[in-house]
Amino acid sequence: WKKSTGYIILATIVGTIARYFWHTIAGYYFWGQYAPEEMSPWIYSILMNSASALATGVFTALLLIIISQTTSKLFTPNRTRYGY
Repeated sequence: WKKSTGYIILATIVGTIARYFWHTIAGYYFWGQYAPEEMSPWIYSILMNSASALATGVFTALLLIIISQTTSKLFTPNRTRYGY
């Protein structure tokens, strides 16, 4: 259980960071024009995507941990089927 939870959290962090990086860049180019006049488009994109990434990362990790607890067969391979 601890090993699968660790993998779920690690994968969620890696995915969330990758998403945050690309969405911040896209946010600057596509949504920067909507930033308040006194705020840099980069800061606006960083702040907006930080809130979104944090919420998404926490929710995803919790949901995947709950799913792995209730349906562990989704996360563990059938060793006899794959031959190892």
